[in-house]
Amino acid sequence: MRHINEYIDDKVLNEGLLSWLKAFIKKLKGNQTKLVVDNGRVNMLDMDVKKLKYQKEPAKFRDLAKDKDTLEVWSNSKIGFPESFKIAKNINKYCTDLGEVKSDPYVYTFYYQSEATYYAGVLIYDNAVQYIENYLHIISLETNLVVDNPSEVQEAIFNEFKNIMNTRKMTIEGFTAKDDVHPKMKGIITKLGFKPSDDNPEIYKVEK
Repeated sequence: MRHINEYIDDKVLNEGLLSWLKAFIKKLKGNQTKLVVDNGRVNMLDMDVKKLKYQKEPAKFRDLAKDKDTLEVWSNSKIGFPESFKIAKNINKYCTDLGEVKSDPYVYTFYYQSEATYYAGVLIYDNAVQYIENYLHIISLETNLVVDNPSEVQEAIFNEFKNIMNTRKMTIEGFTAKDDVHPKMKGIITKLGFKPSDDNPEIYKVEK
């Protein structure tokens, strides 16, 4: 396998094929593990948001959720994404159909590149279900447990995601989310400017 840097452009990780992503995640696991040092202490990372990367194409969440190495890292209580792991283990609970529209969840994984490459965050969204017409639904946004400045990283991830979607889905008027997907979700979406919609207070929205 080629060195990680050969896949990293100025801003995006080239080649978003699932097979490559799985291999990349497996390689990344070693970097994450090294952050756990003596007595189980974790070396936290204050991430420069200008150094965040993401894979060029989103992965189908249901496919990535079957990958052993991904789930092993995500489930780690010190260096993982525990809430994303819960969603991956019970997709039908969190990625629900709406009427005749079948849920079609995708995931962007964000990375931080300094002297090595580490996990930064995971954003899961639904490519089909819309709770408000022309609003793209975000299922979950979670920063990695090693991130020492989560609010900054969450904002950067969301802004980058908006940029991505604005170029791909020109009809999008905004984004929706639910606040009860995991314990931190309400705080995250509130800081990002989401507010309860008038028609359904369980659905939060923000214009693009």
